[in-house]
Amino acid sequence: MKNLIKIFIILIITFCSITVYKVYSLIESYPHAKVLNDNNLLTFDFAKSIVINNYITLKDYVMNELDWRRYKNEDSLETVNIYVPPKSLVNLEFNQKRNNLISKFYPILHKQRYKAYHLSNNLKDTSKIQLRNVGMNGDHYINPKYSSLRIKFGNHSNSYGKKAFKNILRRETRKYSYDYFANVVFKQMCGGIEINSQPVNFIINGRSSPLFLMEDGFDKFLIESNRKREGSIIEVGFNGMLDDFDHHHFKKNTEFYNYNLKSNDTLFTNEFIYDMNKGIVPYSKIDKEKLNCLILICFDFFGVHPLYDINLHWYHNPVSNLMEPTIREAAFDSKFTIESYMDFRQNDFISAYLKKVNLNLDSLRNIYYKKFDFKEVNAKLSLWNDLYQPEFIKIRVKEIIDELNNFDFKSITNNSYNSTPKTTFLKGKSIIKEDLVIKKYETLDISDLKELIFANNSNLYVYGSLVNKSNKNSVWRVKDGSSSIFIKSENDVVLKNIDFYGFSNLQEIKNNHYLPSAITFYKTNVTIDNCNFIDNKRGDDYINFFECDNVLVQNSNFENVVADAIDSDFSNFIIKNSSFINIGNDGIDASGSKGQINDIYFNKVYDKAISGGELSSLYVNNGSITNSEIGIVSKDGCIINFNNVSFENNKLNVAAYTKKIEYPKAEIYSNYEIKNFLFENNVITNISDERVDDVYSLMYGNEYGRESE
Repeated sequence: MKNLIKIFIILIITFCSITVYKVYSLIESYPHAKVLNDNNLLTFDFAKSIVINNYITLKDYVMNELDWRRYKNEDSLETVNIYVPPKSLVNLEFNQKRNNLISKFYPILHKQRYKAYHLSNNLKDTSKIQLRNVGMNGDHYINPKYSSLRIKFGNHSNSYGKKAFKNILRRETRKYSYDYFANVVFKQMCGGIEINSQPVNFIINGRSSPLFLMEDGFDKFLIESNRKREGSIIEVGFNGMLDDFDHHHFKKNTEFYNYNLKSNDTLFTNEFIYDMNKGIVPYSKIDKEKLNCLILICFDFFGVHPLYDINLHWYHNPVSNLMEPTIREAAFDSKFTIESYMDFRQNDFISAYLKKVNLNLDSLRNIYYKKFDFKEVNAKLSLWNDLYQPEFIKIRVKEIIDELNNFDFKSITNNSYNSTPKTTFLKGKSIIKEDLVIKKYETLDISDLKELIFANNSNLYVYGSLVNKSNKNSVWRVKDGSSSIFIKSENDVVLKNIDFYGFSNLQEIKNNHYLPSAITFYKTNVTIDNCNFIDNKRGDDYINFFECDNVLVQNSNFENVVADAIDSDFSNFIIKNSSFINIGNDGIDASGSKGQINDIYFNKVYDKAISGGELSSLYVNNGSITNSEIGIVSKDGCIINFNNVSFENNKLNVAAYTKKIEYPKAEIYSNYEIKNFLFENNVITNISDERVDDVYSLMYGNEYGRESE
């Protein structure tokens, strides 16, 4: 018994000794332990005691221990400067060392978050952040002092905005510019999600490193910056390889899991996940154009590593209601053929997909490589100069650019259909009792249509051509239930002399769509002339233009609308000689859009007559806004110029503020004096020097406008 006690005591002493040694070893490896004083370098032993006792405070760090100028990069790279309290830093670096040892298996500790602070460039402002280790492979942890991290910026962060995630990665883990180059090519060729990354000057507790890049995280801002509508980004296993999935790369027990997930979004992605995990290829749920493009560029240039299930992430586009792939972790190996890949990765999703479809890579090259623009790519890679990547990366990028620029395009024919394209004629008084779908190579002719009745919750989907050769008036009316119109056409669409009554958005996924608007135009050039949009029953908008390059609305009227009349997302539009009467929310709402608004009349708008946000640029000339809640609003980097607009009997005429702090300052200008306005402190305007601390807190039903969030 005594011997057992002795052995136990020896084990305890040994364990304690090893623990103390480990702690001191970690401390001794810290450059930040050598704390700078105004006059001299503190002794190492004293610095060690400071660390152990958690005595170093954020205030001390900012005021006394960091000379910001000595870390200023001559090339003016963006700087990410964080302070990590000693206890968090000890745990963080201990986990990094441990992860490096076990990364061949799985880094079990890398999900643990630690509290820290983000510092602004002038060190006057700080904000709380959370950070953790990130990465499954040892290249992320090979040096514990310079390991990859994921940072979550909290509410009202002074740099990146509410709930924004950024990865701070060792540059070699993304092969310097190569992974970003793959994203740029993918974006340009097929409009895929572009995950941005850039070299940064990263400072952690005064230790500056030239080894890092900052990469977008999987959050709403990645989606928004790509001019997409908010939806889930998921990772999913295939054929039982993984039995779990991540929404936005976060587990169910995190606060971010349910962030922005609407019921339709969750339902659709869950169906997609269920199919994938059962080994079923959800062919109808996939954006095949983008997936085919991804497969092509991976086999030709970026290796098959991005195609493995564990690397493949999917964005649910709620407008198309399709899953779009992303590209990440590009590799140099492109020697795989389709056949060899199918044999090598028998259980992967891409392998199963390739067995289902017959891809002709030569035909795909003719489709996608024509869209390559060297100038645009070169501009996006401008930050990556000789200082930030080795020679072999530059050589490989140049090789791909040269191959794309010198590609010998062949003529191809479209064999999507063999018979004469179908044309559907709607004449006189027609009734739609079930969904009418006009496919891509089909035509809907409404030249002889006088009245179109929608019954039994029927909807109209146009993916082909819409022809209207008549100048006569027609009426489109919902008889019963909820009916919606969706148009995505490669041909110009003209809607003229049509009165629309009683339309609503869909409340359930139907025909691969779930849309917030009664009438949606997606990636379509459209002209609306002499039309009336009256008495919609439900929906966020009567009309939504989404990613439409050329929109003209003229001589048209909107009346008795339950929410927004027109919502423009990432579109270019002209709206002129039109009226908006009794509008339940906004008259015209623009996000990421460029617009001209001329000769417009607003009366009884219950929120904002004109609302611009998310880097929109709007020019408003000639109009009147009367009896409304708010006239014109500019927010979140929007620039609005308005001239010759009269305001009468409105609660608030003009306002400008920041709603989403990740965007730059709002701007608003006018050629004459305006009364009854509110401008936040950082707004740029020529109207007045008067400012208010927090205009945003007064909006959205708090004092002005309707509650709309």
